[in-house]
Amino acid sequence: NRRKGISPVARMAVNLTPDVLSSLLSQLLLPDTNTVKAAENQLKAYLKNPLCIAGLLQQLAKNPNPGVRQIAAVVLRKRVSGHWKRLDAAARTVVKQSLLHALQTEGERAVRKSVV
Repeated sequence: NRRKGISPVARMAVNLTPDVLSSLLSQLLLPDTNTVKAAENQLKAYLKNPLCIAGLLQQLAKNPNPGVRQIAAVVLRKRVSGHWKRLDAAARTVVKQSLLHALQTEGERAVRKSVV
């Protein structure tokens, strides 16, 4: 029942809902090392897929928690260069526009600084 080349874990990771992604990103901010490591492990497969860029951009643009927006920006900055060549021209344009929009509209200085 497995599709060729895609493990069930990878398929599930690609399908993270915005709420689940928000929760995992917020867990990265907690002072508990075990919780952080568990969240990192759950995010690993998701972040290997170029589709993670869209989810992280959504968190950066719409999450009400500045801490989550900031960690989304940091993770996005680290991942976008690795996935850049795998994105088509339209997706690249969306990424550029979204990042510029975040720089222009973000009210929290720490989040803005994390974008660049």
